Amino acid sequence: MSLDSVEELMAESQCGRVLVGFYRAIDEARFSDAAIYFAEDAEWHRRGVILKGRKAVEDAYKDRGPEVRTRHILSNLMIDVRPEGTALFSLNITFYMGVSSPDDVPTVSGPSTVLYSFGELRRDSDWRIARKETRREFNLGKVPSA
Repeated sequence: MSLDSVEELMAESQCGRVLVGFYRAIDEARFSDAAIYFAEDAEWHRRGVILKGRKAVEDAYKDRGPEVRTRHILSNLMIDVRPEGTALFSLNITFYMGVSSPDDVPTVSGPSTVLYSFGELRRDSDWRIARKETRREFNLGKVPSA
């Protein structure tokens, strides 16, 4: 394996950690931490709205109360590292959402939505999400209001 191959595998791993870290922060209701995974000038196309910058990402969750629980199960992650310090990505998300008091465990009948997300990461000092688009692929059940 050449050094270039090792560097590419390391970059793919780092990019994957950015994406997993972002969704984990959302699931743990750490919305300011979730925003850090985006570049300062990032764009996220989400629910028909374009969120621009970290503050917009964080603000997208400002009204979500502690009773809302989510889990984003990521699969089919593909990362294509480019020589100019960018990487394209795509992944599927099986999304679970439930509502309960913070001390309870919500009951759900299954996933509520399957999403497809794709975009670009950029490496400045660290890898960050530069552009991201998320689309609903399937609605599987009733989604509680958040």
